[in-house]
Amino acid sequence: METKLDNEPKSNSLKIIAGERNDGSPHIAIDDQLENILAWAQSKFGDDEFIEAKEEFFLNSGKVFYDDSFYEQRMGYFLDYFLLERPIESKLEKTPFSEYMLQPQATPWSSKDDSLRDFCHSLFQVLKNQDNQLLVLDLINDQKIKIIARKNESFTAIQRKDLLQGYIYKSQNHYYLSHGLVFHPTKLSRFIKKEIKKSKNSSSFNRLKLLLSLAKQNLKYLRHIHVDPKRIYAELFSA
Repeated sequence: METKLDNEPKSNSLKIIAGERNDGSPHIAIDDQLENILAWAQSKFGDDEFIEAKEEFFLNSGKVFYDDSFYEQRMGYFLDYFLLERPIESKLEKTPFSEYMLQPQATPWSSKDDSLRDFCHSLFQVLKNQDNQLLVLDLINDQKIKIIARKNESFTAIQRKDLLQGYIYKSQNHYYLSHGLVFHPTKLSRFIKKEIKKSKNSSSFNRLKLLLSLAKQNLKYLRHIHVDPKRIYAELFSA
């Protein structure tokens, strides 16, 4: 059995295992939607918009580099944010996803049964875990969500009480987990939950700002694993 240091960042070791695609599986429906929307958005709005969005994301959540072990996870997180939540025109609050869904080519995915409209971006704690499903608690919305593994996908690397930050997609009345995840230190769960509860009671609470700030502190934690993570996360909530 592998032994891990108590403060070893799980982002370096915990990965969701994604297998080959299979015709008709939710894996295709979700991943192909995102790929098609991204290609359409880059063609529609240009590379400059994409680059600007990435720079904004790095500014608010921390910059990652190609040789970072967690690079792919963070870029997956950025793509979810860019497509589903970042306004292309801030005054109109239109995202690439909402604009794409108005296009004729979006018709196959515009039904209520298979849509990304009901995505959830939050911080989650794992309540129960099995190889093929998770029960998580949305710590911001106080909602329990059952997540189903896609075909040839396993949750064996995820443990009960883990703190996961990222996007959950809804497809055909089931929930699926994005691969662009941020793993916060489990031993700080009580501290982080307490601070989130305090933040929610503030009149200036902003869900997205908090989540991006948490991702930024997590990046500091990953780069300074020999520093007490509580000191790093406390910087956010004491600001």
